[in-house]
Amino acid sequence: MVPWDSQRAALAPPAVVVRIPVLLATITLMLTAACTSSSLAHSAGGKRHPASPEASPATPANTAALARAGLAVPATYQQACANESAICMQGGGGSPRTGPIPAALNRPPHFPALGPGGHCRATPGRPITTADFGGIALGNGPVRVVIANAGDLRHGVADLSPSSSPPWIALKTLWFSVPSYQGPFIIRAERLGHPGPVALGEAPTVAPLVVPPGPTLNGTEGWREAPGGLWVKTAGCYAWQVDGLTFSEIVVVQAITP
Repeated sequence: MVPWDSQRAALAPPAVVVRIPVLLATITLMLTAACTSSSLAHSAGGKRHPASPEASPATPANTAALARAGLAVPATYQQACANESAICMQGGGGSPRTGPIPAALNRPPHFPALGPGGHCRATPGRPITTADFGGIALGNGPVRVVIANAGDLRHGVADLSPSSSPPWIALKTLWFSVPSYQGPFIIRAERLGHPGPVALGEAPTVAPLVVPPGPTLNGTEGWREAPGGLWVKTAGCYAWQVDGLTFSEIVVVQAITP
C-alpha cells in the first residue's frame, strides 16, 4: 500500500504502477518487491548511527537565522502538529499531541559540503515493500525516506515535478521509521553548495518535520509514516538531517529537472 494521501490502496505483487493523487502533480511510481519488512528491520538494528553533538546555546540571533532557514526546532509537539495533520495522532479529548520536544532532538545542523568539483554525493537507495507502502528507500538508519518521483533512485537521483504551489517544484516523499524505533524524530533540509529555499510537509512549510513518539496517523505493524514533500525552487543537491533520540543521519538527494 502507498498511503501518500492518507488513504490506503491495494499493492499487487510483485510489481505494480500506482497513480498518486496528491498536492503535487500526479506521479506514477513503479513499486518492486525486492526485500521484506522483516529483513529491513533486522539490517537497521545491526548498524549504529551515533548522535551528533548536543545543541549549542541558543541566542536570539542564531535562533532567528535558523527559523528563517526552516531549521529551528519547535518547543512543543503541539506547535509542530499544528502543521502536520497527516502525521500526528490526536491525544485525549481530541487535542493534538502535547509536551515539550526533547532537547536531544535539537542538535546543531551538520549538513555536508559538496564533493570536489561540486559533486553531489547522493545517498543510494534500495527497494522496500511493507503491507502499507513500497518503493525505493534512501538511508540506512531507523528513519528513511521513499521518493515517489521518477529518476535513478537507486543512486539517489530524482526528477523534480511541478506542484500545486508554484513557483515551488517538489519531490513527493514518505518518511517512515522501522518497527524497532518508536521514538520521536525530526527532519530538517538544506540545499548544499548554493543558497536556496527549502520547505517540507504536505504543503511548502519552511519548518522542520516533527514526528512525535508513538503511533502516527498512518502506519501498521509498528511502521510509522509521515507523508509530504521536499519543496524547492531549483534543481540541485539537497540534504535532509534526520535526528532521533540516539542517532543523527544525513540523507542526500540529487534533485534534477527531467
